[in-house]
Amino acid sequence: MISNSLAQSEKGEFVNLSIGFGISAANPDYDLSANGFYAKGEYIYNSRTWLSLRPYVAYINTSLDEENSDPNLVAAGFDVSTNALFLGGKIRLLAPIPYVAPFFELGYGLNLGSFRTFTPEGDQNVSGLSTHIPFSIGLAIGKRHNFEISFDYFFHTKAKQTSGGGAFGITIPLETLKNL
Repeated sequence: MISNSLAQSEKGEFVNLSIGFGISAANPDYDLSANGFYAKGEYIYNSRTWLSLRPYVAYINTSLDEENSDPNLVAAGFDVSTNALFLGGKIRLLAPIPYVAPFFELGYGLNLGSFRTFTPEGDQNVSGLSTHIPFSIGLAIGKRHNFEISFDYFFHTKAKQTSGGGAFGITIPLETLKNL
C-alpha cells in the first residue's frame, strides 16, 4: 500500500512519474516562447535520505506561443519549438525536512527529436541526436515526500534553446509496484 510505504526521502528504490506544462525559450533572452506538454519518468536509487541517483526519460512537445511572445518577432516569422525525447541521469540533493523538502538536481543526457530556434541571430534547426544538461529545482511534499512540484530545465547549447516543464509528480516505492 502506497500510503504505508516509505517514499523518496528514505533509502531504497522508487519510480517517479511527472506530468505538466512544457515550455521552450530562445537563447539569448529574445522574447520568444513556446508552450505545450511535458512528461517524465524516473527510476530512483536513494543511497542516503538526502542523495539520490535518477536515470530518466522525458518528453516535451511545444509550439510558439504567439500571444506571449514579442509581436514584432512573431510578425517577422521568428519561432521557437521543441518535439523531443530525453534520456539521461541526474543527481538529486534533497534537504530532508519533514513535509516540505526542497531539492536541486543536475546531470547530463541525450535527446532525440527536433528543436527550432529562429531568432534575429540565426536559424538553429537541430534534429536527430544531441546532448543536453538537465537542471531541476522543486519541493518534495507530504509526510513521506512522495509528491513533488518541480521545474525541470534542459539546456541545449547546439539549438540555442532551453526547454523544460513545470510538473507535478508522484513517487512510488519499487516494492509496491512489484506487488501489484
